[in-house]
Amino acid sequence: SSGINAEYGETTNRDAVLEENRELRERYEEYKEKYNIAVSDRIAKESYVRLQEDYYKSLKRGEELSERCENSEAQIQQLKDQIAALTTESSTLKQELSVRKQVAETEKELKRVARDD
Repeated sequence: SSGINAEYGETTNRDAVLEENRELRERYEEYKEKYNIAVSDRIAKESYVRLQEDYYKSLKRGEELSERCENSEAQIQQLKDQIAALTTESSTLKQELSVRKQVAETEKELKRVARDD
């Protein structure tokens, strides 16, 4: 009878150990799932924060580029105005030079006529 009880006790112990192992495995799977969800959430939040930071950086870069473009456009307009002014001045100087040449030729002609007389 002691052999039967020992065998029965071992069976009971084995069943209890198997049951405990099954429960532990279930709890392990449960915790693992919760952990994986927590890790995924953390990664997702970090990724979201990084995306937000990148988005704001790109907005800021866009604003800076837009500002630079406006400044460049203003500078381009200033240069165009300066070119127009210089072109006008150049044209005026050419006309003046042409008039001076005519005056010089006319003076030469007058001197020659005066000599001839």
